[in-house]
Amino acid sequence: AAERLGISVRTLYNRLRVYRAAGTAS
Repeated sequence: AAERLGISVRTLYNRLRVYRAAGTAS
C-alpha cells in the first residue's frame, strides 16, 4: 500500500509540475 501511495504522490507531483510549466509557457 505504501509503495502504491508513493507512486500516486509522485505522479501527482509530476502532473502539477507539468501543468505549472505549461501555465508559465503561456
